[in-house]
Amino acid sequence: MADDRKFTNNSDTDDYIFDDEEDLSLEEIELNEENDGYKSGTPDSTEPSARGSKDRRTYIIRAAVIAAVVVILVAAGIMIERFVPNKKAVNLNEYYRTSVGNALIYNYDITEYSSLVVDGHYYAELDFFINDITDKFYYDKDNKSVIYTTPTSIYTVKSGDKSYDCDGNSTSLTYDPVVISDSIVYMSVEYAASLEAFTYETYVNPQRLAIISDGTQNTVVSLKDKAVIRDKASVKGAVFERASDNTDTVWCTDGASRDGWLGVMSPDGRHGYVKSSYADVTDTSKEYNSGHEAAEYTSIHKDYDIVMVWHAVYAESDNNNIQSLLDATKGVTTVSPTWYKVTDATGSISSMADWDYISTVHDAGMEIWPLISDFTSIDADAGWDEAKLFANTASRRNLISNIINEIKTYGYDGINIDFEKVPSDSAVDYRQFIRELSIECRKAGVVFSLDNYVPRPYNAQYSRDVQAECADYVVVMGYDEHYAGGDEAGSVASIDFVTDGIDGTLKEVPKEKLINALPFYTRLWMESTDENGNVKLSSKTYSMQGALDIVAELGTGMEWDEEVGQYVAFGEVDGVKYSIWLEEDESIKAKMKIVRERELAGISGWCLGMEKPSVWDVITE
Repeated sequence: MADDRKFTNNSDTDDYIFDDEEDLSLEEIELNEENDGYKSGTPDSTEPSARGSKDRRTYIIRAAVIAAVVVILVAAGIMIERFVPNKKAVNLNEYYRTSVGNALIYNYDITEYSSLVVDGHYYAELDFFINDITDKFYYDKDNKSVIYTTPTSIYTVKSGDKSYDCDGNSTSLTYDPVVISDSIVYMSVEYAASLEAFTYETYVNPQRLAIISDGTQNTVVSLKDKAVIRDKASVKGAVFERASDNTDTVWCTDGASRDGWLGVMSPDGRHGYVKSSYADVTDTSKEYNSGHEAAEYTSIHKDYDIVMVWHAVYAESDNNNIQSLLDATKGVTTVSPTWYKVTDATGSISSMADWDYISTVHDAGMEIWPLISDFTSIDADAGWDEAKLFANTASRRNLISNIINEIKTYGYDGINIDFEKVPSDSAVDYRQFIRELSIECRKAGVVFSLDNYVPRPYNAQYSRDVQAECADYVVVMGYDEHYAGGDEAGSVASIDFVTDGIDGTLKEVPKEKLINALPFYTRLWMESTDENGNVKLSSKTYSMQGALDIVAELGTGMEWDEEVGQYVAFGEVDGVKYSIWLEEDESIKAKMKIVRERELAGISGWCLGMEKPSVWDVITE
């Protein structure tokens, strides 16, 4: 049988062209069992038959023809399977399938998040906006509202309201900015784009949403007329798009080229391949710019190095000592009395503010940044839930309002937030507190400063990056390396610990905002063994001079330890082992060297009255 079907590879396309698209067919071959190659007649006959020999030859020829046809067909099938391009289009409904809602594409990639279309308006999951666009979006679970902060304003939208609020002023919208579907919070992409820098495109068949952040750049690919975009680097891949479709898709390289195929991608998240011979990588970049300009976070920056002292005020009578304490200092620019404490989870505060104290500080030409602490949250009798304070918008705002009222009442120059008990799972809510308080401090024109531990993975909830953006000054408390109640004796602030704290904080906070806190105290460690062989470790805090006095009293002597950058003393008296790592002029000099080398904004000292008078010459030299 003749086979007129031919296929050839066209060098101008990756498709194979068939001259004849009709199905291959076989002649019907009938085998008559009466003509099976044997002579009819008696079964005992053994004489050859001429007709029988002819029939056998015919049978063999026909069998050979059939076998040849089968071989040809199999070979043709193999050729078709290996070389004939797939004509089938990619099933986009399957490609963009999500467990809920529609697909959400971000920067050319399909995300794990979903999108929705409600009354013609497109929405994306709020978690996407928070995690991938900006965490300035904050979800208030209690009120089912989304809060967004700028340097000077707070925007609020609530589920079910076709409006948004900005600093108490309401603006109507034609759509719901926030919807909740299947317990998932979605936010309008239109509303979000009015606040943040990104562009977006919407698509149908199937419905999907593509978001691209500003600054995204991708290299454009120019397709030749007969190019085909496939989902695999093979002619067997399903078809995404043909150049001949004349769509407005701008395909870009995605870096996945291999084996003569160029990896390409589209803004709506399609990643595929085109034969390299049918595409040119251009010198053109597809760039995205929404034109949105982010508001600037302005900061107060003093034109002098900060030299701050914390004044530990445990009772109102301690306020009376401020003049004599300041008289013993040199070069102090700022005083931070520990006047305020948060007293409950609703944002109430207690105060030991004193007008005469404020006048004394101002008359000395110094600024006053009172400290507010959270230590009462862990009080055995009057403790409160700090996580609830930050998570509840009304309580958070109440605390901020109380702080600002005190600032305005007493005319403070700034505030110092010393929250050292923030729960590890309160990072999101604490960030929101920082942002909202910074807005009010910026409006009031006062310095906003916060205190922090030396960076460690377990205190990441303090969000130093947010502090760096929102606060005027960030303090790293370069002490308590070894602390009261700890299970190991050691330095309060070895030079490596201090350096690590500064350098670790500088990874997130610019040097012009960073203040390093110095210890004006040290700890005497005492180790004893009871009659049962149990070792007991305790410590006692001493001022700089008090520590020198106790070393002299114990008669242990002291020697300089280059590794820790301090004088150290060890001894044993009456079965008790004593050890102390001293803070004095030389240890402070070593720390100030790091501060100056890193060009920090200044220092702070804990606490006023515990320093040796001579240390001020070291600090101000």
